[in-house]
Amino acid sequence: MIDEYLAEGYLILRGIVPPSLLGDLRIEAKKARDLAHQLKGAQTQRIQPLSDYAGDLNLKPFYDYIELPELQDTIERLLGKNYTHGHIDIMGLLVEPLEHPWHIGWHRDGVVEVPPEAY
Repeated sequence: MIDEYLAEGYLILRGIVPPSLLGDLRIEAKKARDLAHQLKGAQTQRIQPLSDYAGDLNLKPFYDYIELPELQDTIERLLGKNYTHGHIDIMGLLVEPLEHPWHIGWHRDGVVEVPPEAY
């Protein structure tokens, strides 16, 4: 798994998210998409942070996702014990614009180089 991640730069983790949780996440993501368009307009592409919308969204599925033991274990094995993920206070969802597609361009928010011997 680590070799695949290091070689490809990404890893697809199949079967980690239970179907019932995936369904709950989809329901809340649809609500978040509709809310984003209502609040920010038809062409908005993001709603963030999710914690700002706790009155409109059920954040429990997002917390359940963050706390999945299988996901936490995999992230720890790949990125180390000190890595944290899934902070609701900064987490956002990308949503599709309603009228026509557009993009925000490629970017990196930050680069952390982890030497292979750290694994």
